[in-house]
Amino acid sequence: LAAVFQGIGQRILDQIVSQCRVMAPGVGDAVELSPVFAKCTLELLMLAEVRYHFHTRILSQLTGKTYAGCVYSVPFQIRLRFTQFRGNLHPVAGKTKKTAHTEPWSQLPGILQGPAQHHWQNYVQAAEAAGVRLPIDPGFRARACRVFAISDFVAGLCHRSPVLLADLLDSCDLLADSWPGVMGRRVAERLAACANEPALHQLLRQLRQREMLRIAWRDLAGWATLEETLRDLSELADACIRGALDRLSVWQAEETPAPLGVNRQPLPLIVLAMGKLGAHELNFSSDIDLIFTYPDSAVTRRRNSLSAEQYFTRLGQSVIQALSKLDQDGFVYRVDMRLRPYGDAGALVCSFEAMEEYYQSQGREWERY
Repeated sequence: LAAVFQGIGQRILDQIVSQCRVMAPGVGDAVELSPVFAKCTLELLMLAEVRYHFHTRILSQLTGKTYAGCVYSVPFQIRLRFTQFRGNLHPVAGKTKKTAHTEPWSQLPGILQGPAQHHWQNYVQAAEAAGVRLPIDPGFRARACRVFAISDFVAGLCHRSPVLLADLLDSCDLLADSWPGVMGRRVAERLAACANEPALHQLLRQLRQREMLRIAWRDLAGWATLEETLRDLSELADACIRGALDRLSVWQAEETPAPLGVNRQPLPLIVLAMGKLGAHELNFSSDIDLIFTYPDSAVTRRRNSLSAEQYFTRLGQSVIQALSKLDQDGFVYRVDMRLRPYGDAGALVCSFEAMEEYYQSQGREWERY
């Protein structure tokens, strides 16, 4: 098998040399690749090939569907990312001959087998009652028992909503590496269908549950690095804030004209993230520290319009409610607004000019820094 991959790699390497000659015709046959570069390229191509076939085989086993090449049956598509090969999914594969006739929790330490068995059986019962397909790969089942045993949050979420895990597997999001920008697009696409605030509140909470399950699972299963986990948690919060603000801004502007700037264009509410979110180091239990501000507005106001401070205060309150209100689906994030100018004693929102005046005359050293 290695010889086959080496042959594939050698053909690709020949194509690289050919392209170099096409792009630099003056060099001609003088173009050569060093033996060290050639060896590293072949090794990288072999690892990429192994990982690609490994992904498609495991996904087929988990979902019971056939994957042809890089295309997943419509409307989904496999998202594979050939990054540094960590072998991070090898625990999923396992050795089926050894685990086929054993319980999925049997390989765990004795102290974890009891909780793992309890949570796994609860999940199986909930999935069967909801008509959700169960994972069939023994290696994945063993990994699921490990995750359930060390996280009551993940186990409880899969028990209450078994469809979440099935959706993550069917969409390939659970096994796919994360990369910047995807989270924001995914949240924005789903929130675009919201018709009113109650629907927005419900969908935000459902999206958070789904994505928190994905992030926590990949972290506990050893499939994601610490950097990826912190980045995903921070990008999820950014996406939820932006998605809620975008929808609420449209709805409020339909009811009350938005204030205009000096260029006669509607002004936006700007959300500044402080603390862990501002540093992109949010963890699973963090609240989010925010500051609301807006550009300086024109003096004139349109008929039946609110002042800029009144308008953005109402919008800011709507954003806080969308994120922090507790209902039957829980909440999205706890919102802390105490880092704004003058803290609880200050206005909920303030203009750029007011913020500048505060930091120059009243701000403490750490605020100015």
